[in-house]
Amino acid sequence: MRIGIRQALAGEWFRLRRKSSFIISILVTICAGFLGAIAPRIEQKIAKIQQQVGGGGPATDSALNGFVYFASGAKGAAILTGLFISLAAAAAIAGEASSGTLRIALARPIARGKLYFAKFLALAAYLEILLLSGAAASFAGSAAVADFGPAVKIITISSTAELAIYVLFAMILCHLALFGILGFSFFVSVLSRNAAAANAVSIGFLLLCALLTFVFEFSRPWVFPNYTAAPFDTLREFALGHNAPRPTWFGIYTLQDWADITFAISLPASAALLFFSAGARIFIKKDWLS
Repeated sequence: MRIGIRQALAGEWFRLRRKSSFIISILVTICAGFLGAIAPRIEQKIAKIQQQVGGGGPATDSALNGFVYFASGAKGAAILTGLFISLAAAAAIAGEASSGTLRIALARPIARGKLYFAKFLALAAYLEILLLSGAAASFAGSAAVADFGPAVKIITISSTAELAIYVLFAMILCHLALFGILGFSFFVSVLSRNAAAANAVSIGFLLLCALLTFVFEFSRPWVFPNYTAAPFDTLREFALGHNAPRPTWFGIYTLQDWADITFAISLPASAALLFFSAGARIFIKKDWLS
């Protein structure tokens, strides 16, 4: 009797959940989201105390918009999610190939395509848990130090509902970028038979992309891993009222109309689909038993 996709997914999820890094990575992401949200407020408090001690005049201590704190925490959670999912995906197939357990898995009565898809789905579920738990912790931290209100700079720039829509859009872009990272790391894992080499290539790719966008700012909209954290930078600036009346995504002032928004969605989505499809074809055709 051949094994179905549901049974394969249950097995892959059980193996992923048994790893010691599973719970640790979730806890670290939650801490990053919460602490990243409250850190700016703590910094404000410290600045107030220093101003009072230094005698530099009356100290101001006004909390910022809650969306500002949320963007700060969610950005940290998104970055850690990308790191953890890259490490997990890079070792998903290469690690099993080097240890010999992949041969056992392929010896079972299951189609290779289903096994590949089951592994990818298990990692996608891991990604969702990491990002959503980090975002929830960020929301909790933001709610603890500030109120979620409209963006105001002299006049009201945007309502709370409009800012909530921008939060949703930022989360969508972040999800797509993370799936692109997952697809790339999974693709590298298929190409390699050594988990350490696959991890090195995956992390090196992320560092290279970060360096590229730092040195050459014009490349930001064209490098899909940049969509992991950049939307939250834009959300923070918009919540502060710096980009009124419309947000400027990724610091590029032309990325404002629907055509550019469509491009921002399609680039990381296309990268995820491309790497996933290429990895699936190689996994099915490759001789893993030799």
